[in-house]
Amino acid sequence: MRKPVIVVTALVATALVAGFAFAGVQTTAGHASTPERDATYRSCLQAADAKFDGIHLDLLVGEAADKVALRNRAMRAHCDAYRADLTTRWIGFAESCQDTAGYSGLEGRSLNANSVTNMRQVCTAMSATQSAAK
Repeated sequence: MRKPVIVVTALVATALVAGFAFAGVQTTAGHASTPERDATYRSCLQAADAKFDGIHLDLLVGEAADKVALRNRAMRAHCDAYRADLTTRWIGFAESCQDTAGYSGLEGRSLNANSVTNMRQVCTAMSATQSAAK
């Protein structure tokens, strides 16, 4: 039953990040880019795409491809919110990130275990930065 939550999260997260970027919202603390933040952001982008054992994502079509693409956009929205230092404005960021990290987008198919572990570690790192910023 997490599917509707993930879909809504993807749409809301994408809208928030795009809206704040369009409006030119300043970061909450005016944080400059640091090597640690940049490394975490790059790790997030690398881990964001769903990976499955035995499925080539390039071969997915139709609704299955759309669902996986939506899941991947939701994960990247978390990365972008972190990069823009907007995670402190996103109530439930940590939970949303962890939930999205474990969601495959495909009914009955699990993500590659290493993929989930990597993304959850990135979510933890981003959430720790968020907690420190509060």
